[in-house]
Amino acid sequence: MRNDNVNACDPNDPTPACGRRMLAVFVGLGLAALTAQPALAAAGCTPTLRTMPAGDAASDAAGRGQMFESIEVPGITDVQLSTNSGVLADIDQDGRTDVLLIQSGGSVTKPEGKLRLLLNRGCFRFDEHPVDIQGAGFTAAQLGTQTQIANMADFNKDGRLDILLTRSRGPYDAPSIGNSLLVSDGAFDRFREVGARMGIANDQGYNRATAIGDLDGDGWLDFAVGADNIGNTRRYGIPRHGLFLYRPAASGRFEDGRFEDMSTKGLAPDFPGEFVCNARKDRAGPDILFRDLDGDGDLDVVQSYHVDMNGSRATDLCASGEYRTGVWVWKNTLKETGVFGFEKAVDNGLAEEGRAIFEPAKQLYRTEKAAMSLPYMFTADVDNDGRLDVLGTGPTDASWTVKTDPTAARFWRNLGDFKFQEGLPASGLSALNWTYRQWAAFWGTDLPEKTQFDQMACKFNQLQVSICSKMTIGDYQFYHADALMEDFDNDGDVDILVADRREADGMWGLLRNVLFLGDGRGGFKPVATQISGIDRNSIAMETGDLNDDGLLDVVLLNSPFNSYPPNLPMVPPLPADRRLNSVYWNTGAHGGKANHWLRLRFEGVDHAALIGAQVELSRGDKLLGSRQLHTAQSYKSGGELAAHFGLGKARRGDVRVRLGTGEVKVFKNLAADAVYILDLKSGVARAQSSPGS
Repeated sequence: MRNDNVNACDPNDPTPACGRRMLAVFVGLGLAALTAQPALAAAGCTPTLRTMPAGDAASDAAGRGQMFESIEVPGITDVQLSTNSGVLADIDQDGRTDVLLIQSGGSVTKPEGKLRLLLNRGCFRFDEHPVDIQGAGFTAAQLGTQTQIANMADFNKDGRLDILLTRSRGPYDAPSIGNSLLVSDGAFDRFREVGARMGIANDQGYNRATAIGDLDGDGWLDFAVGADNIGNTRRYGIPRHGLFLYRPAASGRFEDGRFEDMSTKGLAPDFPGEFVCNARKDRAGPDILFRDLDGDGDLDVVQSYHVDMNGSRATDLCASGEYRTGVWVWKNTLKETGVFGFEKAVDNGLAEEGRAIFEPAKQLYRTEKAAMSLPYMFTADVDNDGRLDVLGTGPTDASWTVKTDPTAARFWRNLGDFKFQEGLPASGLSALNWTYRQWAAFWGTDLPEKTQFDQMACKFNQLQVSICSKMTIGDYQFYHADALMEDFDNDGDVDILVADRREADGMWGLLRNVLFLGDGRGGFKPVATQISGIDRNSIAMETGDLNDDGLLDVVLLNSPFNSYPPNLPMVPPLPADRRLNSVYWNTGAHGGKANHWLRLRFEGVDHAALIGAQVELSRGDKLLGSRQLHTAQSYKSGGELAAHFGLGKARRGDVRVRLGTGEVKVFKNLAADAVYILDLKSGVARAQSSPGS
């Protein structure tokens, strides 16, 4: 059903009435945006709108005039494969943003991976391009079982992107070969597998996301991998995390070197390396970050841990709900002391530890020490002060999650000097903790009384007293999985798009990801679907300017079997369209098209120097915003080492880039509405010619 709730409402007022108060304001903004500049159609690029499955979300986003419109992109939105991860980057180096997808078909427990490269030909047209993989027991069409998440960076310093690919171990009767590193072999579409002989397989781990960067300042890329545990180490793999430092050979040739796993060698105190089947030592966390949190030029390490093990036997320490939860932060001491190493942070406002204890007499877990249990962490400078702030999200479903802190989201402001202050209520992001009943009021719709899936999921856990049997779907919160923190309306303020990966019968057609618009001071308000146009939910997302118009588009990646196990009794089958990805064209409505922008790409240094670089945009003495360059900004997806800035009404800006080496380059008086290539060796900026030329 379509309602009148079309404004960015106060998070404390989720009713439809809050939307009506500002309807006229948003209509005015939309008309101003549409008349400020010629429509995209005048430029000869009008994508075909996609007919979305019927439901309240699609009804709210019907017609035109939204910030985002769901469009048809053959090769991406019409392929029924589950998408495990995706990367948006200029892979063939023609100036356009391409798409690399890791997808799978087959059974749930033994999915066969497939790597698909789609080259951008302009105006949302993509051609699937063959990829050749040499030196491996797999091909792009058959990557092997349990293929997980791709991340891309130039490891071998040949100027082309390589692919770091994780795999989970999977069931004992179908083990995977572990992680792979595919290095480019003289062309953007030809790779050689070198990971096995370089020591990165970690083939017993439930390997998930990776973080890439030069931790020790030796000029070569290192990486880490997060590892999960979902109730059964014998089915998915163990939470065996890795912290891999590259050790170069005397020859200087990348492949003659090796990666040394430092996770068990005391480099980062209390890093969860070797898995020992001990609930007081083991931890599970699918994500991991390298970020310069204190602005000193070296990369710190952050990982958050959760416990998705209500379905495990409480007496099985190898898959226990008694694992520790919370946020672990390791400060890199290289810049301060001149000696590479890490200090474990405590009492800095971000780091915290908690644990639950199982009580057999009550058949329930009790809180020994409270801490968040949110596996996904995201960073951005949301208040334009030059420091990275932190957002944490995750699921709260009682059927499988052991919680000592019931929250679904947390947010921290970076105060500087490696200190943080929690500020979820002040940020306006408390809506991330709403139940579906509150979101239904915000959307102006009704919920089903209950769903078969959630009722069966509650009964699925026979190992403790049910704590959710009386819950209806309205009592649940978003199944948080991903977030994008970018300036989607080019007003100069970072916005947040949050993903809800929920899959439940009776909810299809109602669920959707939610856009929060930022105010540049660290405050956010949720935007109704009639304004955002985002009428679909997903497990993951990535953003990039797919049609080169200066506005960031969004790709939603779907992997429904990851959230909807089909082997529970009486669970209805998934609709066929749930495995389709979605592409949302940023139309520039509601202000974006009237604002100015800059997109910055970089050359002259290798990725070891570029990853972690601080990019700042200013006018005179005023900092307009900052970005820190990383290959993966969100979970299960990767992006380009580029920086996008909205300028609002400003037409020029100065750019300052500080590399991890300490070297600084300044580029003065860059005119807005252009893509610039910044040469970080010579200090010369040049406007990019038309993509593809």
